[in-house]
Amino acid sequence: MPPIEPLGNIHGTNPMAEASFDIDAAENESNSGVYVPRESFDVSSPPATPSMRKGKKSFMTSTPKEKKAYTMLNKRKTHNLTSTLPPVFTQVPAVPLTDKEIVVYFFNSLSRPIVSIRLYERGWGPARICDTLNDHRAIEPPYLRNTCSVKCVTAIRRGLDKWGAEWDTQLRDLLKDADDAVATDAMRIQEDECDEILDIDVLDLLKGLVKYPDEEDDDGIGAGIFTKCVRYCAERQLSWPLSKIHTIALALQEGREPDIAEAHD
Repeated sequence: MPPIEPLGNIHGTNPMAEASFDIDAAENESNSGVYVPRESFDVSSPPATPSMRKGKKSFMTSTPKEKKAYTMLNKRKTHNLTSTLPPVFTQVPAVPLTDKEIVVYFFNSLSRPIVSIRLYERGWGPARICDTLNDHRAIEPPYLRNTCSVKCVTAIRRGLDKWGAEWDTQLRDLLKDADDAVATDAMRIQEDECDEILDIDVLDLLKGLVKYPDEEDDDGIGAGIFTKCVRYCAERQLSWPLSKIHTIALALQEGREPDIAEAHD
């Protein structure tokens, strides 16, 4: 038996390791008989992945999510009537005011407990107050009944907390059937209500005014001597302090022209 030829020196090279064997070449040769070499490529430039192909988005990278569209709801305008109507603690004129004149000219004064009680006790609820205000003043959007109700109820509760239930009861009894002169005198601003009473020009009452109160409305209650004085100043563009408007009222009742000097005494 011939000796078995060693595969190689354990310290030398392995002849099998030096052999070059191409599986693809073998398959090509066996199939066609002609060797077709594999397409060569540069290993330093790996083939493009889906994320590297021009014009293609990678499935490996996250795409920014589209922002949700939110519908903006238009918030109803909040009324700030201090820009067109006298502030809360404006001088109460020394002439009688009808209930309608309070609403048309001094609406902000409803924040005072006594004014809201006067109107409520004499049949002026939020609906009637708002209808009168919106009818005589340029207010857009119209003043809401609910807002008016909150304004009046808050004022009345504040009066109860400050002066008590007995004060509230006595005041209601007084104002319910009182004439305009007595009811207006009861509205005089007290020292413990504010630090300063404001005096304004009568012409300031015309801001946003679209029409004067009628002398008589459906209930027989409308404008009084106060509106006549306001008209007098408006028609002549006569600047006159509210605290002196009674001098115009007296002159009109006597059938004479008011003395302008009286406005500055």
